Formats: sequence, structure tokens, C-alpha cells
Amino acid sequence: MTLVIQGIARDLRCDTWVVYGQIPVSDYLDLVGESFYRVEVQRKRQQHPAYTRLRADLADGALIPAITLAVDPQSVPELIHFIKKDDLLGLAAALMTTYEVFILDGLQRTFILKDLQIDGHVFKTGQTIHLEIWLEKSVQNFIYRVLILNAGQKPMSARHQVKLIFMTIRSSLESEIEGLKILPSGKERNVPGEYSIDRMIVAYLSFFMKTPEISDGNLTGRGLIKEDLFNSDMLKIGTKFTHFRNCLERYAKIDHLALRIYENRSWSLLPDVTKLMGSGSMLSAYFAATGRVLIDADEGNEIDAAFDLLIRDLSESGKGDDPLGLAQLDEELAAILPHRHNVGYETRMKMVSGFERYFHQGGKMRLPGCW
Repeated sequence: MTLVIQGIARDLRCDTWVVYGQIPVSDYLDLVGESFYRVEVQRKRQQHPAYTRLRADLADGALIPAITLAVDPQSVPELIHFIKKDDLLGLAAALMTTYEVFILDGLQRTFILKDLQIDGHVFKTGQTIHLEIWLEKSVQNFIYRVLILNAGQKPMSARHQVKLIFMTIRSSLESEIEGLKILPSGKERNVPGEYSIDRMIVAYLSFFMKTPEISDGNLTGRGLIKEDLFNSDMLKIGTKFTHFRNCLERYAKIDHLALRIYENRSWSLLPDVTKLMGSGSMLSAYFAATGRVLIDADEGNEIDAAFDLLIRDLSESGKGDDPLGLAQLDEELAAILPHRHNVGYETRMKMVSGFERYFHQGGKMRLPGCW
């Protein structure tokens, strides 16, 4: 016995196929592979007295609530093809052998099951797991469903929810944006277009919240997550993500062009251009500024014009030129007095102000004059 599909449902609001199935415990662990060990994406392993009892119950063959999984959105169209042919056996085989899945609800239960397997426990014949598997091909619908899934339970932090979203749609972003690669936590980039998952999370939250100062504490304390992120409707979330994706695509292009101009250049405070463009300060400031400018639909033309001018300036510049005004920015940052100011905070706010001024004016004032 392997994965048995017991039924197919359809969310008519999101036009999403949902697969319901039953699977032996050992086959379930094969299905999820090592995905639930990606602690930078999911919630970390929790220590709670109830989990000790749950482990004992699972060892005795207990049936647990259904676990919710999602398939990489990029792979969903191929799977829907099996549904339209009413080929449930083919769908089950494809899910087991071909496609990467992500745990949306049931991580702690999966940890316990894996621990039992590692300890040599043999699960009872007939002991199964019930699954709900989302086949969501739309990125905006997927984001909406992830947020709604956690609305009625003790939630992950905002940061971890967005991490889960990014890891699941990472392949879609990387295939759509030339030269983009989202790196695991702790891995430093070597070339333009590479950004760590942690900095991408902060960049996205900076864009959504329109500030580079992101922490779980200040988001929850200000009530912004509840009002702006979790209570946003599907269209709003999807539109904002589309804007973010477009701004990320342009940033990656600027990143690549900047290396040609600024390679081997140095400043008093700013790091070399590869480190600078991949830094948390630059990313969060850039995306906070673009998020602010895109509040009003009318600003769309201005920001498009600013991007076009900046990319043109970079394309037409040569080594020794300074279209980003990094020498001016370095001077401005050098004027921040450590004994009077929080240097990190002041640096980010200086960058945000410069980018925001540039985008609001549609690039009419070149970036060096905006810092």
C-alpha cells in the first residue's frame, strides 16, 4: 500500500484543486523527504509535555489529524493534467516519485514520526496518515491560503510564514527572474543576483510594511500584521506580491549592472559592491522605499520611469562613473555620529529617504543628488 487518493475537491473561490489521501507512515516520511528539516523555513522543533504523550500514542498506532501539504506551484499544471484525465493512480504515483512537497500544517507531528523511525521503531501494519494536498498554481492564491491556514491557530511568526511562502515559490521566482538565486540561511553570495532567504524575508516585509525596521515584536505590537497582512484580501496580497516581484526583478538587473561599474572600487564605510547590493540594509531600504511609493496607483508611472532611467544610466556608464552616487552616500553615512545615533538605524533610514525621493520624482533628480 502506498498513497491512496480518496477524493478530489475544488476551492471555487481560488480555483484550487485539493487532493485528499491516505498513506502508510513510512511512505509519508518518504514523500516529505528532508523538507521538514529546513528549520530556516518552518517553525523549529517545539518542546512540550504533550508531545511526549503524542510520541507514545503514535508508537502504539494512534491515528492523528490530517497533515496539510502543498506542491511547488510551478509543478501543479502537470499534476492537474492527471485530475482532468481522472487518473488518480497516475496522480498518486506522480506525487510519490516526482514532485516536491512542503509541510504547511503538521510539522511537529512529522518530527515525532521521523524520530521514531530513526530510533528503529517499526510502525504497525495498517497505521496510516491522512493528507490534504494543495495543488495551487497561482502564487497570489498560495500566499493567501498560507496566511489563512494559520489564522485560527497559534500562528507562526510573520517572518516564518513569509519564509515558508518564499521557499515554496522560490523555484517560480528563480525561473521568472533571470539570474536570481535565493540562497539558504547563512550562505553568503558570490555573484550578483544571489540573495539569502533571510534577507529576502526582511525585504518582502519591508516592502509590505513600508519600513526597513522589521522585527516580530514591532510588527505585532503595532498591529500592522493583523491589519495589513493577515486581513488583506486575496487580490490585495496578490497585487502587492506582483509589485514586489517586479521590483525584485529590477533590483537584480541593477545588481548585475553595478558590478561592471563598481568592481574593485572602495569607500570609507560602504563595503565592496557585491556585499553592498546583497546586504540587508540595502535590500530592506530599497524595498521599503518602493513599497511607500507604490501606495498610490498613480505613482506606478513615476517609479517605472525612475527604474528605466536608472537602468539606462547604469548601462551607459563605465568604470570610474558613479550613477548610483555611492561616493555621496558614503560621505553622508560618515557624518552619522556613533555616540549620538544608532548607526544601523540611521544608515537604513538615510538609504530609504534617498530611494524614496528618487522614485517619487520619477528619476528627474539623479540618484547621487537624492542621498
